[in-house]
Amino acid sequence: GARISTNETKALVYCYDAKKTTKGQVSTPEWYTAVKGENKQTGYGLVVDGNGVVYVATDKYITAISSTGSVLWATEVAGTAYGVPAIDNEGYIYYNDAEKGSLVKLEPATGKAIASLQLGTELKSSPTISAANAWSQMGGNPGKSGYMY
Repeated sequence: GARISTNETKALVYCYDAKKTTKGQVSTPEWYTAVKGENKQTGYGLVVDGNGVVYVATDKYITAISSTGSVLWATEVAGTAYGVPAIDNEGYIYYNDAEKGSLVKLEPATGKAIASLQLGTELKSSPTISAANAWSQMGGNPGKSGYMY
């Protein structure tokens, strides 16, 4: 498992081996990595893909971290990232830009933004991507749903 810290000055991602944890004891992480941006508020998070790559959202960055803790890329967002990133069945990463009110699609190898869909004026939620790559937006715009190309 992995987790993002709630430290108010910077964001750290910790990776733990669930098989090595013992109830009631403090576990030692397998690795930890500092990422760009801050994690001062709720609403940020991480997701892990099938290859163990961790995608982390902080206020101003989406970062990809390898299964061994190396930063693969860090993409600065146009406004403010909010929520936990989502991954579709082709490996593309999605995040909500709360400030711009848009759902943004990133290329998995580089983190380059390849699509953006304006959904409203403010989004304070996480995107949800189904196995068929249909998306659903809840929170800031609960009535929006459709298909992301």
